[in-house]
Amino acid sequence: MRIPPIIVMMFRNKKFLAGFTILLIVILLGVIGPIVYPVDPFESTGPSESPPNPKYPLGTDLYGRDILAQFLQGIRNSLYVGFITAIVAVAIGLIIGTTSAVLGGTADSVLMGFTNIVMAIPSYFLALIIAATTPVRTLELVGLFIGITSWPWFARAIRAQLLSLKEREYVYLSRMAGYGWLKIAFTDLLPGVASYTVMAAITFIGIGIGGEAFLTMIGLGPSRVSTIGIMLFWAFSMEAHRRGVWWWWVPPGMIMIMILTALYLMNMGLDEVFNPRLRRG
Repeated sequence: MRIPPIIVMMFRNKKFLAGFTILLIVILLGVIGPIVYPVDPFESTGPSESPPNPKYPLGTDLYGRDILAQFLQGIRNSLYVGFITAIVAVAIGLIIGTTSAVLGGTADSVLMGFTNIVMAIPSYFLALIIAATTPVRTLELVGLFIGITSWPWFARAIRAQLLSLKEREYVYLSRMAGYGWLKIAFTDLLPGVASYTVMAAITFIGIGIGGEAFLTMIGLGPSRVSTIGIMLFWAFSMEAHRRGVWWWWVPPGMIMIMILTALYLMNMGLDEVFNPRLRRG
């Protein structure tokens, strides 16, 4: 089976490869870690705030709960929220941006007007309002909250790119051949924004992870689960950083930095791959 040239170019890019490698390591930690280390992260099994030792590799928190168990499950759950955010935001942005560009006229005015209204309100503020009205917040709901408030910039970007693509000769030929706009959108227009969509999805993953941490830090994060945001929330609420309990906040802080750095490197690498001017430079 022949590997598509674009995939080869992506993995030849050092920035993308470095980011992908870091993210893959983090994903493996989140997926395989809880299986290899099947400890209940909410069960008090050890002494309070015990430093790292052979029995508790990352120590325990104030309540004697295993921090490594919280850490591994927190990685998995935070990534899960990030991926849900990306799926929701990309789907909404593509639907609204594509419909607006393809139909034009009144539909374009209404959809872009709605997009501008949503964009004018800070996305985290909207997510905060929605989350505050929900008594039990699951990982899926938190990802949905952030996703449905983060899409406007992507929808506007997709609309702008598709309006440009609509003027291409091959689109005119499709129209002359009698193709409907739906078929033209899927066969001629959307493939032209595929690379940008991938880059946006990577960005939305970071937005979802950061958004979950933000909501958790103000007490509106997921309920009854472990995430990186929840670990940081409790560590700083109990002033672990001031009292020298570094093993409570350093691991989740470092993994958060690793994830966001990996996503940033992947986006930079993809920009170089898909942008000929950067590639020549």
